[in-house]
Amino acid sequence: MIKLNVSILIVDDQPEMHQALQSLLATDNTNHQVLHAASEKTVQEILNLENIDVLICHLSMLNEGGQPFFKELNKNHPNLIRIVLIKENDAETVLQSLPYVHHFINEPIDTITLKQYIDRICIIRDILGCDTISRLCTRINGLPSLPGIFYQVIDELAMSDPSIAKISNLIEHDSSISSRIIQIVNSPALGLRQRVSNIEQAISLLGLDMTKTIVMYAGINNYLHLPAHILATAESINNNSFIIGNLALRITLAETRNYTLAQQAKMAGILNNIGYMLLLNNPQTQTDLRNILTADKMTLLDAEQLLTGITHAELGAYFLGIRGFAPQLLEAVAYYYRPQMRPSKEFTILTALHIAHSLSPSPIRSIIPCKKSELHLPYLDKLGLINRIETWESIAEDVFA
Repeated sequence: MIKLNVSILIVDDQPEMHQALQSLLATDNTNHQVLHAASEKTVQEILNLENIDVLICHLSMLNEGGQPFFKELNKNHPNLIRIVLIKENDAETVLQSLPYVHHFINEPIDTITLKQYIDRICIIRDILGCDTISRLCTRINGLPSLPGIFYQVIDELAMSDPSIAKISNLIEHDSSISSRIIQIVNSPALGLRQRVSNIEQAISLLGLDMTKTIVMYAGINNYLHLPAHILATAESINNNSFIIGNLALRITLAETRNYTLAQQAKMAGILNNIGYMLLLNNPQTQTDLRNILTADKMTLLDAEQLLTGITHAELGAYFLGIRGFAPQLLEAVAYYYRPQMRPSKEFTILTALHIAHSLSPSPIRSIIPCKKSELHLPYLDKLGLINRIETWESIAEDVFA
């Protein structure tokens, strides 16, 4: 049973939420700490004295919509997980806050929902390790977005009758924009009863105006200041992730004929390299990895583990986890290269992503010399899938063609 404790600071001018959450967390045999602040000044005082993990606040409590406040937190307390309470049908607030906020919860607050999110943070930290990962993931506001995709999407949106199918296909080639769209469409602001994993469906629900706003924000804020060689690497990784996503979808359909599961597997594929995209924010990491791999050829993941103590798979899973992505997707992203760590009696999106990743060409091998990941045969054997490898290879050849 997970016993990690979390220190929570609630920013609210009413004590009810603080009392309700404190009472709820006190019942689960943990030592979670719940503090309360009624002003921005008090928040800063508490943060300077206490080691706070999670901050929860109403935007109405903050000046100028909270942006100066969150920018300051991002600079001085980068490890702090930031949650904002919002009202339904307020996607605009979500979009404006997205650069500095990790998660959104509806108000009036549902303490059970909030507790589930806090429990998920504890579980992710326990599984993946918290110090290095949380330091990297919470301080990163954006992922590299590709200028080519950006301009193509904007051009299509400017058409008199833009094609949602074409726009979604373009966006699926960019993990940064894809992750933003899925995060926003599944945020409490839209009040959807079921989670959305399909980019085309997400765009239909958000509308073209909101989609354009998201794309404009991602493009203008993320790629304009990046060196050309990082953009080239990002493009290679994104193209590979798109292929992995489509292969994961095709394999899932072949094994389960479950279209919903297949769409979830596709999204896991599109986001499977998001951790490596995060590492692009630190160009020195690429140089260090290349030096290790040149001297002693191993898999990229082994080299990352040796260099930083984590892998880009774990980094990506934590980044998505604190932003509210579904647990099944997080599991697939975190464990696609070692699926035996998450044994199952049935075909899951983790199974699909493991197979698709193992059968796909690596975008990293053209940049950094490394061994290719391989299928984990004992894991597949326990699922009774060994005799399906030739079928998957045939599907892969069709996808790569």
